Amino acid sequence: MRKGIETAKELQDKATEAEDLIFKALDDLGIDPAKYNTAAENASNLLEAISCYIHYGEYSIDGLMKEIRKAYKE
Repeated sequence: MRKGIETAKELQDKATEAEDLIFKALDDLGIDPAKYNTAAENASNLLEAISCYIHYGEYSIDGLMKEIRKAYKE
């Protein structure tokens, strides 16, 4: 049980680091995902949509990429 909890914590730390890298990359592209609307349910902006996809599998990667490309073009 202890090892399982420790493994889960390590994996969560890696997932958090990966999520941070995604938002850093968006920032490097000049995209503030909090400023863009999304078609995702349960999310009011692109930042929330990305987080919901990562954490809960909500929305779709294709939908996210379409919205990210649109934000980049603006």
